[in-house]
Formats: sequence, structure tokens, C-alpha cells
Amino acid sequence: MHAIVLAGTDVEADDLMKDKALLPLKGIPMIKFVIEALKESEHINKIFVVGEVDKLKPIIAKDVDNIIHHSDSIIKNINNGMKNSLGEERVLVVTCDLPLINVDIINKFIEAGLEKNIDVFYPIVDKGLYESIYPKMKRTYVYLKDGAFTGGNIIMIKPSVMKSIEKTTESLIKNRKNPFKMCRILGIAFLIKLIFKQLKLLDIEKTIKKRFRINGLAYICTYPEICSDLDHYEEVALFEEYL
Repeated sequence: MHAIVLAGTDVEADDLMKDKALLPLKGIPMIKFVIEALKESEHINKIFVVGEVDKLKPIIAKDVDNIIHHSDSIIKNINNGMKNSLGEERVLVVTCDLPLINVDIINKFIEAGLEKNIDVFYPIVDKGLYESIYPKMKRTYVYLKDGAFTGGNIIMIKPSVMKSIEKTTESLIKNRKNPFKMCRILGIAFLIKLIFKQLKLLDIEKTIKKRFRINGLAYICTYPEICSDLDHYEEVALFEEYL
């Protein structure tokens, strides 16, 4: 399986976080924690990074198969990365800002996804579990009838379904920190159910299948590291504490 690491410059971030892939944690560029975990996985045979080629090449060129210059959108970056993976049955897409992730978590996630054998496999973590392990971390939660969950920064997807979902997915990613806007994109019924905490995971999966003709699954996992992305420079000390 191929892995695509998203490591583009965030033009909306402050100066300290624009190139978060290279942000040092205990003296090590953050992206290297992700790449090392992928390299150790028995399921990953090629790693492609999408980002600033000139900046990343001196740091990770020896550890990955190719570095692809990034564009101005996450979906374009995923598509650019997938140009090397069109013959793959599935591809793992992961962001560069998950320094707490490790090979065991990656392997467990991939194996669970392969067992389900669906088009899009996405991890979520229960709020109570997350806060019991990382009480100092701040996360965005979606409150459903099934419980409160936070989403991961990794996804396993079939390249063949990208075209049918890219437009809506771009909007969802753009509003990923705002559950209400995300639900509004998927329809007013979603928004109403969310407000009254009547929305179920099954509702989401059924809507995805009906709207895009693909099978998607929100996988409730027990490893919160898969959701622990470093978004703000003030969090560096906290992440270093957990490393």
C-alpha cells in the first residue's frame, strides 16, 4: 500500500506554523515522526510527500520515494499524490502533524480497514477516552446520538472514488473545525439532527452511500494519537511532554 503525507505550507497560519512539517519537537522535524512510523509498517511499501520540495528535500529525501510540490488545496494535493498510486487498491493519506503516532497504531488502523473492505475508512475517537488519556489536549468534538467524537487526521481510501467525492470533501475539510458547517454541507436534515443530538453515525454512512454511491465508514478506534494533530505553536511544549 502507498502512503501520502500532506505537508504543504499553511498560508493562513502564523509565521511559526506556516511550515509545520519542519517544526522541531525535541530537535526533530515533526514530519519525521510520521515518516518513521510509516517506514516501519509492514503494510506500506511506498511513501510520497506533498509539500515544499526545496524545504523538505534536505530533511526527508532519503526516507521517502518522492516529494511532490504542493498546491493551494488539500484535495489537489491528495490527487497529486495519488498520481503515483492509480494502480493501488487503497491508499493511506495522513497529515504531517501527528507526531504521537507510531507503527502499531498505523498497522492496527490499516488492518481494521482492510477487514471492512470499503471505499473510505476514517477513524474517530470517543471524547471520554480521548480526555482520559490526553486531558490537557484541546479537540473539536461532534455530538451525536451515539456519543461525542473527535476525528482523525488519517484516512484509507480507494483512488478510484476520489473524483466522485472531491468537491464535497474539499468543503468538509475546509470546515473540519466547525461541525455545524460540515453538517449543513450534507443537508439541512443533518443540521437539524445535529442540533438536537439525534444524528447517528449510521445516518452519515447512509447519506454518503446515497449521495456518492460509495461505502464509507467512521471507525471508532481506541488510539487517540491518530487524532492528535499539532495546530498551534503554543502546543509544542505539551506535545513534547507526551513524546
